Amino acid sequence: MVLIGSVGFIFYYKESSSTPHSIILVFLTLVLAFFEVERSMKIEVLRIQMEVQTVQNSEMLMNLIRLGIIACVMLVISIEFVILGYIISSIITGYFLKQRSNVYIKDNTIAGSRYVNVYLKKFKELLPNTVFYLFQSQISLAIITLMFSSSQIADYGALSRFGMVFIALNAVTTNVFAPRFSKYTDLTILRKRFLQLVILFIATGFFILLCVGTLSTQILSILGDKYSGLEKLFLYLVLGNIVGYLFGNINSLNNSRAWVYFNARLAIPVSIVALVLGALILDLTKVENVVIYSMLPILFTGFLKLADSLRGLKIIFY
Repeated sequence: MVLIGSVGFIFYYKESSSTPHSIILVFLTLVLAFFEVERSMKIEVLRIQMEVQTVQNSEMLMNLIRLGIIACVMLVISIEFVILGYIISSIITGYFLKQRSNVYIKDNTIAGSRYVNVYLKKFKELLPNTVFYLFQSQISLAIITLMFSSSQIADYGALSRFGMVFIALNAVTTNVFAPRFSKYTDLTILRKRFLQLVILFIATGFFILLCVGTLSTQILSILGDKYSGLEKLFLYLVLGNIVGYLFGNINSLNNSRAWVYFNARLAIPVSIVALVLGALILDLTKVENVVIYSMLPILFTGFLKLADSLRGLKIIFY
């Protein structure tokens, strides 16, 4: 909470130059974090009891609410609306989960031993990565807040909000494709489905990139005339989102089958190597290069996720 509040205040203050406004935004962010923690705890209660369908329904509900809010936010482009919308979706989903998890929150409740054993094993494997990513994900944000003007930060923030479109796309994989992928038992079918899904992810990313590259001027006109000339930055931000979308979806497929061997062991050193190389090669006084810099750890660790997939599919590394 302290980390979220500190980084949030620096970012909000740099963008708005208003202490009261920044404090309000930090407060809203902390409220969102609180409800997200509550929601995550209820999800784990249900997962331990193998209530997979209920968890999937809750995720679909949350993402549908957020998708509706995103559609409205696209018109007003207000970060307050974004945070409030996320708070509302977390509260509604949390209530949905509470109604279904209360029955299991008892001293004499017996957890599903198979799930608990797998969960604890994978939790221990992924915990170092999770802690590392809490800090690593803030690096590009810290560079932007400390090195660029408030107008540049405002431009970066406004253009980044178009990336919320990927929330809906990721929700499809998390809630539809991944659960089905986890149920296949035949290796031949599993390989076929994986290849089909990866082709779908790449085709979707390429289509979005093509649309943005062709219609970037028209898309930016939605934000107003002052954003004309930022087509290059916009394209870089979308490309970064596409890279995250592709490897994030592969990671969702891996997690659905507990394929986390290479990523769990090598993600931290590989991310550090990517950050060091980026700092040496790129000129971080240019905001476009900062976008590329933040993309490097995702790209480098993405190949670890792909290696986990190949290992799980028994193609190589098994």
